[in-house]
Amino acid sequence: MYQYTDADDDRSSRQIELSRQDLKDAARLLSLILDAPPASASTMPEKPATSPSPSHEQLLQLATWMFHSRKRRNEFFHPGLFGEAAWDVMLALYIMDQGRPRHTIAEISRVAGVPTATILRWLHTLEDQGLTCRQRHPHDRRSALIGLATKGRDAIEMYLSETLKSST
Repeated sequence: MYQYTDADDDRSSRQIELSRQDLKDAARLLSLILDAPPASASTMPEKPATSPSPSHEQLLQLATWMFHSRKRRNEFFHPGLFGEAAWDVMLALYIMDQGRPRHTIAEISRVAGVPTATILRWLHTLEDQGLTCRQRHPHDRRSALIGLATKGRDAIEMYLSETLKSST
């Protein structure tokens, strides 16, 4: 379901329901306009199984697809145009969490493509909201290990689940 607000209209918002085919057609049209290769079936998130809740693997696949498609924008637009450093960090932590749950700020910066100073600023906000957690590095007192808090992981998974459900 796509929802938008028309500032010139008295109605608060309008909703448009898009099918999976509509989304594929829109992606193909954008690729033609941008003269980019069309998204293949392997880069598009899969429809959830017939079960009401998507599997963890499907959520991870969608998160990975979102993360890489956000980074792909930099090939077509100046990287400074679309800044959502906190979301990039959250997605990177969710994807990285599959290997091990805690990472240094330098690792997060490298994967997310966000400067360390920006990550440090956002981590305070993310921690204050209970979305990430920080612990001392066991071998390096100058460093900390960062990971998703349960609240952050749950929020991302709910968002991803709803995104998959709305695309069917």
